[in-house]
Amino acid sequence: MLTLTFAYETYYIILWHIFSIFLLLFVNCAIWLKAKKIPLLYAYLAVQGIILLWLVSKIFKTIAPNAGLKFFFVVCQYTGVCFLGEAFFIFAYLYAFRKMPAFRYIVLLSIPSAFFLSIVITNPWHYLFYSHFDFWGDSFGPVFYFHQAYSYILLLAGLSLCAKNFFRQFGEQRQQAFLFAVAILVPIAANILYLFDWFELIFRFEPPCDITPITCNISLMLFVLATFRYRFFDDIIIARREALGLIPDGILLLDENYRIADYNNTFRKMYENDELYALDSDGLIQERQVKQPLALYKKAEFISAGIKPEDRTYQTKNNRYHRSICKRITENGTVCGYALRFIDLTFKQKILNEVEQKNRKLTVANRKLEKQASVLKKLVFARTRNFIAGEVHDIMGHSVVLVISLLEVASLSFGKAAFDFNKCITQAEILLQDCLKKTHESILGQTGMFELQYSLIDKLNTLFNQVRPAAITVELFVAGNIVRLPKNYEDAVFKLCRESITNSIRHGRADKINVILRFRTDNIEIYIIDNGAGCSKIKKGIGITGMENRIRSLDGLLLYNSLGDQGFCVQAILPAI
Repeated sequence: MLTLTFAYETYYIILWHIFSIFLLLFVNCAIWLKAKKIPLLYAYLAVQGIILLWLVSKIFKTIAPNAGLKFFFVVCQYTGVCFLGEAFFIFAYLYAFRKMPAFRYIVLLSIPSAFFLSIVITNPWHYLFYSHFDFWGDSFGPVFYFHQAYSYILLLAGLSLCAKNFFRQFGEQRQQAFLFAVAILVPIAANILYLFDWFELIFRFEPPCDITPITCNISLMLFVLATFRYRFFDDIIIARREALGLIPDGILLLDENYRIADYNNTFRKMYENDELYALDSDGLIQERQVKQPLALYKKAEFISAGIKPEDRTYQTKNNRYHRSICKRITENGTVCGYALRFIDLTFKQKILNEVEQKNRKLTVANRKLEKQASVLKKLVFARTRNFIAGEVHDIMGHSVVLVISLLEVASLSFGKAAFDFNKCITQAEILLQDCLKKTHESILGQTGMFELQYSLIDKLNTLFNQVRPAAITVELFVAGNIVRLPKNYEDAVFKLCRESITNSIRHGRADKINVILRFRTDNIEIYIIDNGAGCSKIKKGIGITGMENRIRSLDGLLLYNSLGDQGFCVQAILPAI
């Protein structure tokens, strides 16, 4: 039956634990918002999470209506408590060495903790952790004290790591080291006093429950004081001299009276090796007959009087280059010192000089390239113009010659009953329209659908059919196995035949032309033979020049000669594909 005393004890237990939970959550949220998110913070929060689980489980254990639920929350409590020593040791190790322990060591530390937790869970079968447990109370068994001993070992090992690092990190700041030591020792001392019933002996007071998790909040408050006052979760504060030593440039710190407050080794070497004297004697460092040694808190006589903030690059007397940066250090609007930085730019300046020389060479080369580009542009323009002129010459020459021949036929046959004058005019119109279309395509560099869809033989037959209405007979003879030629081959052969036929009609007045194609294994031969008047002297014009250029571009050979009054022959030999 519940007594009034039991009810009061339960009330105060719950009240203090809830207060502790709110305090723990509030303080840790403040730490989370303010501190750097480093592994040390996460290790600390893991320890605080175990304490939070401990507090919450204690509340539910206290208000549990029966022994079964009470034991369940005991198991929940020890799920964290069994690993508290291990978690604190990992936190202390991380704080001391700034790295996590090896994974295998964490596993080894976890084995005893997991074993003790398994003993707690199975306690109703052996009563080794709790020798007695019911709704009204409990008493500890032998395994509990082994668990406590293991936890104390880990806590004390962690405390020794922290204490060792406290005084190394904080130096003369003994107050901070003391706060950290007290923060860790308070919950350990409270737990020892509770376990061995020393509260009554020392304080004449017996707490109603284990106040270890509550004392952790006292520890937490001291810990937070040190955290926010001394930036515990920031990176380790390195000594100023060590920090200056990490800077590769020369650093000199002066107070408002030009006394040396500090300097690094780089500046000392620059100063002792006479690397800082400006060539124009207008630098921050003045050369003196008696060289002043560097000494802290002594006035820097080698500094120019009335220095002002500036950023200047200058050449030194020993043919080096330095950049000097001077900045005032102010506090509440009053100058309290100067920070001087000297950067050795000798190597960089050497590179810049080399780059400048190369730039000058590149400028000269660019001018030559611009001239060459201008010449090349003119050459390309001339070649393009000549190519277009040759194409237009061949297309228009062929079409005009056929139209003239058609008109001559029309003139000679006009009035004859069998002659269709309108058909002749229509054919002439078609030839001229086709001429305009092909000329336009040639100027724009386009390829017509006719050239893309049809084979060389089909295109040649179409060409020959255009000629026949002008009373000119063209016969095609093909020898060997016909193969599909590449487009550049087909264009060269087609244009060779077209220009040869045009010349036969225009200059030779031929009315019969034979075209022979021979497909051989090692080459392709083309013959165009007409029955025209021939010539005594061959004059090369745009037409023949164009044929030579096309055949030569394919590594071929072009031959042409007159057959006297029997006609004219053009021969081309192209290498096999």
